Amino acid sequence: MLCSLTISNQTPDIIVLDEPTNNLDIQNIKILTDAISQYKRTLIVVSHDEYF
Repeated sequence: MLCSLTISNQTPDIIVLDEPTNNLDIQNIKILTDAISQYKRTLIVVSHDEYF
């Protein structure tokens, strides 16, 4: 879904992420963080990862 945000002209108004960093290594957490930090709409994120 995050990939479609970069290739589509129709991005969703809201994204809900439940524990998005589970089972990700540090490199992929950084990629995810960079991708969602560029998202200009509403994000609802549930995470127990305080650093994230």
